[in-house]
Amino acid sequence: MLIAAAFAVCLLPTAASAASPEHAIAYRQDLMKTLEAQFQAITLIVIAGAPAENLHSHLVAALLTARALPLAFERRAPGGSSQPQIWTKENDFDHQMRHFEASIAMAVEAAKNGTPVEGVLYHLDAISCRACHDRYRRY
Repeated sequence: MLIAAAFAVCLLPTAASAASPEHAIAYRQDLMKTLEAQFQAITLIVIAGAPAENLHSHLVAALLTARALPLAFERRAPGGSSQPQIWTKENDFDHQMRHFEASIAMAVEAAKNGTPVEGVLYHLDAISCRACHDRYRRY
């Protein structure tokens, strides 16, 4: 127990520095890159014949990442690619994030049990990053 407590105390300065605005920005950017990678893989499945058996797995990964995003923005660390209104229009941003997550969840449900890609396309079309990016991201 004593060793575990000492280890935890040694990590406190690291944990405190991990909460810096720069780290908060890097964390949310990494989540967005993860989400982008999943949708790139999904696109390759839909249009380029990548293994359709992986569609459900990529959608689940995207859903888990989307669920992590709201907490990544709670830190209120302006900067990165975020526009200032993300912090002043929190309710709209939160609504957009929840809608995005719900859309992915519907696609996950449609893709389970080996549903062919064609049966999931309608749900994939409903997933839009653009609505949030147009309002809250700098290019």
